[in-house]
Amino acid sequence: MRFADSKTLLSFFLFLSAFALPACSSDDDPKSQTPELGVISIRSQATADGQFTYSINGSFAENFDVSSAECTTRTEGACTISKCKATGGDGGLEKYLPAGTLTVSGGLLAASGVVLQPDADNFYHKVESGKAWNPGQRISVKSSGAQVPAFEVSVSTPDTLTLEAPAVPAKDQAMSIKRSTGLELRWSGAKETKYVTLFTTDATGAGNPNVSVSCTFPANANTTSIPASALNELPAGETYLFASARNQATTLVNGKSVALHARAVARSRSGEPVQRNVTLE
Repeated sequence: MRFADSKTLLSFFLFLSAFALPACSSDDDPKSQTPELGVISIRSQATADGQFTYSINGSFAENFDVSSAECTTRTEGACTISKCKATGGDGGLEKYLPAGTLTVSGGLLAASGVVLQPDADNFYHKVESGKAWNPGQRISVKSSGAQVPAFEVSVSTPDTLTLEAPAVPAKDQAMSIKRSTGLELRWSGAKETKYVTLFTTDATGAGNPNVSVSCTFPANANTTSIPASALNELPAGETYLFASARNQATTLVNGKSVALHARAVARSRSGEPVQRNVTLE
């Protein structure tokens, strides 16, 4: 995607994945809604050799919505299709707001928690080695407050699912998807997971505008599909594919919702994390 830097892409991914989940849906709060002020995402990833890493990303904006990213969206079943202008600079996204210090605690994290400070652009980002949680534990985020007032929110943690279909080969082997036939999805291991998200985006920036397809399904469905009509919105060529288990909770800050996502990157049958480049035919 044609964004100025990886920071903007991370925030854009937070925005798109949050928007894909229907309003009033959460594993913890039936009054949860699509984020209006910001998103914090805690992502766990297991590698084929059994090692773990986790990352924490967060951003806040006055208008954390479609217009702030200069995007048009439509739904196709469980999928949200977004077409966004390639504007350069910050990609057209809102300027970020500070929320003070973020302290992430719970799960298998140290008792003192993991502390994040905003960078010069008020974006929050940290990557750590180790396992962040066991499925069914709770993770909490507490902010000290700044331009975004203080808040606290917690969520239950998901499983690391196995994506049975499509078959994902080893990372050094090519993978292709035929847009004309749609994409069958099948997974296992969803005991503590509420949602499964599969996200694809124009990875090379060859399309104009940038196009992303983000699909969110109830985890207990186990088998479903992405229609060809959604996949055909993406241009042929290289695409980035990401699949994860996801639980979400929200809290209100001055009447606007802030979401907390706990994600576990799905594994293929061979144990590889499902986050890779693929070719759309």
